[in-house]
Amino acid sequence: MNRSLYLPQMDSLYAFAYQYLRVNGRSCRSDDIYSCGGEIKAILDDTRPHYRKILIPKPNKKEMRTVFEVTQDLRSLQHFIKRYILDRLDAMYTSPYAFAYRLGLSARDNASAHAGHRYMLKLDIRHFFESTRAGQVYSMFRKYTPYNRQILGTLTRLVCYKGALCQGACTSPQIANLILSDFDMAIGTCCRDMCITYTRYCDDMTFSSVLPFDKSALERTVALMLQPYHYKLNTRKTRFLGPGHRLEVTGAVVNERVHAKREYRQKIRQELYYTNRYGVADHLERTRPAWYHTPCSCAQIRHFLYSLQGRINYVRMLDPDDPFLGDAQYQLFRLFLREQSAFRNIYADVGPVSQRQGSTSGFFPEEGPVGFDDLDTDLMEPPFNIPDMDPPELPFDVLGWDDPFSG
Repeated sequence: MNRSLYLPQMDSLYAFAYQYLRVNGRSCRSDDIYSCGGEIKAILDDTRPHYRKILIPKPNKKEMRTVFEVTQDLRSLQHFIKRYILDRLDAMYTSPYAFAYRLGLSARDNASAHAGHRYMLKLDIRHFFESTRAGQVYSMFRKYTPYNRQILGTLTRLVCYKGALCQGACTSPQIANLILSDFDMAIGTCCRDMCITYTRYCDDMTFSSVLPFDKSALERTVALMLQPYHYKLNTRKTRFLGPGHRLEVTGAVVNERVHAKREYRQKIRQELYYTNRYGVADHLERTRPAWYHTPCSCAQIRHFLYSLQGRINYVRMLDPDDPFLGDAQYQLFRLFLREQSAFRNIYADVGPVSQRQGSTSGFFPEEGPVGFDDLDTDLMEPPFNIPDMDPPELPFDVLGWDDPFSG
């Protein structure tokens, strides 16, 4: 195994700082390197202040998904690790059975592998990122890179939060794929011998076949093979589907061909009907009062129209020949013409839109010029913050390896 892969040459914290400064086009004088190294060490001493916890409602509206927002200082370091280390490792070592977070692959590619099959078993890994411990991350870097203990420890602490991966860091998806690479190859080979198709999209594992198979035996085998990785199956999400059922993979229906769900298309059709009849501003104020302010601003109207175009594009990605697309795109084009006042002087005035009898032609700006940050703030859904109640971060000696910065 060639572990160099043209990776940045680093053997100390200051060599790491030099490579980071160099690829970012910054000065690499001795004073700058020592200053940058000191800033990195300060982050390594305690990474917790560099994460902000946000709760987002899950689709079932009953549970909340925990996502972390990373500060600019740490996020810049993580982008360096992703671009110059993880991207190269991912291209070489991630298994062909993993389809999530990979360049050139999409949810459609994952679903296409199961199109036309009659029997399907869907398994889910419980608390996927949170169950990926820092020791596993360290072992992955040690396996695929030529770095010494100090750099391995530096990389591990920069990508982990409280001794584990977190959802929201740009490095977490590729690291999780690399950790499960051997598992994917083992279970994929086993399934191939039984004429079963296997794919994994993040924490969602899908097994399908034209012929019936023993789902209980396969589920036990997967659970047993996940034990060395400290993962457990979420039994509440285990599904076995056979003939007569609608087979879904990552949100796409795959019974005969890959296409979007009927409910998804119906929701788009409904939104297009009401917005064309009553106007976008009135529709948003009635259906999404918690997300969009009253009166509705031009920036929010643009945000909704772009999201509607994105949903139509998603249907087109799954099935370019879907007959739904022609009418939907025509209705959206009419809507863009109706709401063209929201696109005038797009980065200057974003005042509220005068809404009367479904017309949005009256535009009276009540706010001054805004920048990109202000527009992004207006378009964000309200976060749900909770106090930090997690246990303290595990020290290096508990994880089974030494602190590279002690002594």
